[in-house]
Amino acid sequence: MQCKAMPEIRNQTWCRAQILLLLIAWLYICWLHWDNDGLWYGDAPRHAANGLFWKDYLLSLSLNPRNYALSYHARYPVIAPTTYPPAFYLLEAVVFGVFGPSPYIAKGLVLGFALIAGLYTTAWCHRWISWPVKDARWPSPVRVSR
Repeated sequence: MQCKAMPEIRNQTWCRAQILLLLIAWLYICWLHWDNDGLWYGDAPRHAANGLFWKDYLLSLSLNPRNYALSYHARYPVIAPTTYPPAFYLLEAVVFGVFGPSPYIAKGLVLGFALIAGLYTTAWCHRWISWPVKDARWPSPVRVSR
């Protein structure tokens, strides 16, 4: 029993260390971008405008999305509402509706998604890649006693 318990303890320690390193890297990136109003100056205004478009569209209760998008694009030609999948923009629209439009809020949402992507990638690697110890993966929540 003790021989089987050691690899599990080693795996848990390795998982915690990787998550801690991921959080340190994420906090470092947050610190680097603390005093600016956007992560990337090229696409950031377009992504924020897309979030504002979706917020305005949802609040308008328009039944004709094509005409609304064309009229909105005539006023604000920076938007590209169909270039990317709208899931992020819909969440951004909700956050803009609650807190008001701000580049800092958009930046925080992007950084939050980066942290989620890092945690998901770590979990995926633990599930499917067996390095550095054999059969490394997240500990199973179900214990089978014999």
